[in-house]
Amino acid sequence: AGAEKVWAVEFTNMARHARSLVRNNGVDATVSVVQGAVEELDLPEKSVDIIISEWMGYFLLRESMLDSLLRARDRILKPGGCMFPSQATMFFGIVSCEEERVQKLQDLDQSMGDWDTFTNETRNLYGVDMSCLDQPFEKEQRDYYLSSSIWCELNGDQVIGQPAAVKHMDLHTCTIKDALGVDPAPFSFTTDTPTKVSGFAGWFDTDFAGSEENPAT
Repeated sequence: AGAEKVWAVEFTNMARHARSLVRNNGVDATVSVVQGAVEELDLPEKSVDIIISEWMGYFLLRESMLDSLLRARDRILKPGGCMFPSQATMFFGIVSCEEERVQKLQDLDQSMGDWDTFTNETRNLYGVDMSCLDQPFEKEQRDYYLSSSIWCELNGDQVIGQPAAVKHMDLHTCTIKDALGVDPAPFSFTTDTPTKVSGFAGWFDTDFAGSEENPAT
């Protein structure tokens, strides 16, 4: 892209493989790989024009690295510099995904069936009565299969009605406090026709618009 200098930052030992790739592709005069935390980066140039990072976690913020990125932004990004991604929006909506819902019910039934087999064998073979754990085990399995979130791929036509945008962040101006989560806010969903709701889904979108001073074209 014509960059005069690129600093590639990687915290783990994958940095060694990154250096090999850089050398093997003949760009080591331009790209330097630094192993360490991006928020502690000490550059000879002291500032950069652009920061590119794949910091996003599940539903954008879970297990994300946004706090580290923002500390780096405040330390080394030049005034008017660009963050890529530039903006991020979190959405929450109701979805029709019966295959996943039915599969989780079947998995729960399978788990409870396995438990019944185990407790019966334990009682018949060893004389140990484990019935006192029936209810705790069932609660644990119901919490896991029916009340825990899962990752899955959804098509746009599986979203019912209009989703709610529950959080929007401009990566040039947002703060570490913004990275802590989503503030409580009222929202509702409506549908045009009767439909079966399988559950709730959360997802996010990002754009590469650039900064106000230097918009991407």
